[in-house]
Amino acid sequence: MAVYTVLDRVRIHRDATGEPCVAQVYRGYSGAPAAVVLHQSPTLVVGGDAFTYSKIDGCLTSAVKIASAVCEHLLLQNTSDTTATTESLT
Repeated sequence: MAVYTVLDRVRIHRDATGEPCVAQVYRGYSGAPAAVVLHQSPTLVVGGDAFTYSKIDGCLTSAVKIASAVCEHLLLQNTSDTTATTESLT
């Protein structure tokens, strides 16, 4: 896996005074997964248009994928809690 700095993937646009005003992703995350789970416990999921493509559709696609990953984690956590409670009662 290649390691990139933020500046390798983002262009900073400046206004007339030279102040940074807009950052634009021009080279997204490899494979365009929409979201990436960085850690399981606690759950850490990252996403955004840099993980798909730089349009509103990409942001929405990423948001759905993030929500799905969080829901999946909560369901798995709930299932394991129920199993642990059942085993402790027997």
